[in-house]
Amino acid sequence: MDKLRLFQLFITIILASQGIFYILALAEAFKNISVPTFAETRKAIDLVIADRLRFLYYANLLAGVIILVICRDNIRGTIFITTLMATVLVLADVILAIKGSVPINNSFQNYPDMNADWRTLQLTWLKLIVIRGTCTIAALAALLFPWLSK
Repeated sequence: MDKLRLFQLFITIILASQGIFYILALAEAFKNISVPTFAETRKAIDLVIADRLRFLYYANLLAGVIILVICRDNIRGTIFITTLMATVLVLADVILAIKGSVPINNSFQNYPDMNADWRTLQLTWLKLIVIRGTCTIAALAALLFPWLSK
């Protein structure tokens, strides 16, 4: 089970690194660029990263569920509790992505052809990515706790 926990931790590190980068700099920088530049950047990034992130998120959730099933006899144990917390936080990130970020990304794929308040969509996407990043950073902290408290 330690290998599976390390696998989930490794994936969470990758996901949280995106959140850390957006929180430290990119979200603020993206607030200061024009809508056309933001749209062009989102289009280019989405083409490269969307499928990769989708795989990482679902692999992370699957690993979390498997760990929870393995640890179900000790639901008050540190590993169960921290894995549950991390899995719920990653799930929250996925839900925010599906309900908020992905539809906005899809809108920007049609920029400027469709009629929309592009600046509001840009700022909403940035708010969502910071919230989502906070979820994955918290998930990472939860998964690190049992390793660091040994």
